[in-house]
Amino acid sequence: TFMVVASGTGLMYQWQENTGSGFANIAGATSASYTKNATTVAMSGYEYRVIVSGTCSPAVTSTEVSLTVNALPAITS
Repeated sequence: TFMVVASGTGLMYQWQENTGSGFANIAGATSASYTKNATTVAMSGYEYRVIVSGTCSPAVTSTEVSLTVNALPAITS
């Protein structure tokens, strides 16, 4: 789960994901937090950020953060 804290009037949020081809809006990810479900090791390194807008302009974009997904341990013998 990614979360942001912002202050202002009439705040709106839009989370974005970068899987390697640039940032794109995540459909329905419009609250102060975003939970990425069903992650896989292949998703490690995906980047996320949020754009926060409100009554006043301009909108503000957060710093991007990287997702880290660790492989499950395996019993080998």
